[in-house]
Amino acid sequence: MHMRYVRPAITWIIVIAIAFLAYRFLAPLLKSKPPEMDVQTIVVQREDLRLVVPADGVVQPATLVEVKSKASDVVESIDVQPGDKVTAGQVLVELSKTQITSRLKQAQADLEASKARLQKIKANMTPREKAARESAVRQAQLTRDQAKDQYDRFKELRAKDYVTQKEVDDARTAYEQAEEALKQAQQQLDFDLKGGEPEDIAVAQAEVLRQQAVVDDMNDELANTTIRSPIAGTVLSRPVEVGTAVASGVSGNTGGTVVATVGDLSTLYIKAQIDETDLGRVQVGLPCRVSFDAYTGWIWNGKVSKIYPQGESSTNGGSSGTRFRVDVSIDLKSAHQESERGGGSGANDRGGGRRSGRMIRIGSAGLRNPFAPTRAYAAEPAPPPPPPGTKDKTAKDKAQDGAAEQAPAKEKAPELYALMTANVEIVLEDHPNVLVLPSQYIKYDSGKPYCEVLPDPKDQKQRERRELTVGFSDGLRNEIVSGLTEGETVILERPIKKEA
Repeated sequence: MHMRYVRPAITWIIVIAIAFLAYRFLAPLLKSKPPEMDVQTIVVQREDLRLVVPADGVVQPATLVEVKSKASDVVESIDVQPGDKVTAGQVLVELSKTQITSRLKQAQADLEASKARLQKIKANMTPREKAARESAVRQAQLTRDQAKDQYDRFKELRAKDYVTQKEVDDARTAYEQAEEALKQAQQQLDFDLKGGEPEDIAVAQAEVLRQQAVVDDMNDELANTTIRSPIAGTVLSRPVEVGTAVASGVSGNTGGTVVATVGDLSTLYIKAQIDETDLGRVQVGLPCRVSFDAYTGWIWNGKVSKIYPQGESSTNGGSSGTRFRVDVSIDLKSAHQESERGGGSGANDRGGGRRSGRMIRIGSAGLRNPFAPTRAYAAEPAPPPPPPGTKDKTAKDKAQDGAAEQAPAKEKAPELYALMTANVEIVLEDHPNVLVLPSQYIKYDSGKPYCEVLPDPKDQKQRERRELTVGFSDGLRNEIVSGLTEGETVILERPIKKEA
């Protein structure tokens, strides 16, 4: 009877012991672990927020000339190199003049021959013939004068009735005949002095004019062998070398050989393109920010000067679309280096909506990324003590040293060149020097934004909730109108999602 109760008791004791041990050691393994948290912090700073439309393009001179030769020959000498600055009318290239000079001499000889032929046709009398014609005129004039005197005397005598009327009539007839003979002699002399027939003279004169035109053309062609710059500017390219055969751009069908390209780099613009989806937001006169990959950290001011009415089909990354060309003028004197505060800009739609695949540019390379969180803080090491015997600097000396360190020498703006690739931001809205907080640090409670602030950046457990008034947003960052001050540290804590 006794053993019958002992065995069940022992069995229950063993079961309870096993259950206790299972609960003691296995239960913790079955409990769910708290999620691993990602803690990020950021210091609130002032930056520039912008709503922009991005564009890409290339630099073009406002005046660009492809210099071609009007003459055809071989390059004999070159007076400029790419990059040289030239004035209007300055010699660029000299062509060989041998063939043109030979042709000019032949043309001049033909002109002289045609002039001699004209002179010969005009003057078809020998000196002896001319003297005989002049003598005949003098003789006819003398006969006419004598006949006139005879006629006048007979008229007087007839009044006194010394001669008959018939004698007076005969004297008058003789006078009239002498007058007619004089006219004929003079006409013959004038005709002979004029030379050949008018038709022959006209043909000879036309030949002289034709030969003169040939000579003038040869002189122009000779002058064209010296190729000059039509504008003042910079030689951008010079694709010919000594010995290169140059084809005329006037007489040939090939359009002529380009011997140099000259551009006025004092006035530049950007031939840019924007997406069709951005066309409705872009207007002529909008300000622009222009940067170049070659000059990191430098910004130029610009302005939209023209929007072209016809789009161009393009394929980018396998997707096709329509892009519209815009011209952006550049203020070359506005070049400045972007500060760390003003480096950021957004190329997206307002309010964090559709981003159209735009890229956020973060200003100068090498500057701190304002989106990058800080996870740890290290105290700056204390400066080493001054050497023994060193005199402490006064407050004025320290202020001067600090000013010298904070005011580095201004760098010279880099020079822009034709066909450089440009990054353009057409500014639709500009909010400079505002408090900025990345969007992921902002939380919402019943639609009201707030964030968590660390009164002591080294103590991440002590947190303070701040109600925020949010202003402009570029989709990644928000303007903080109220609720935060510059230099405060905001914390973001969220669970880390582990991949399955």
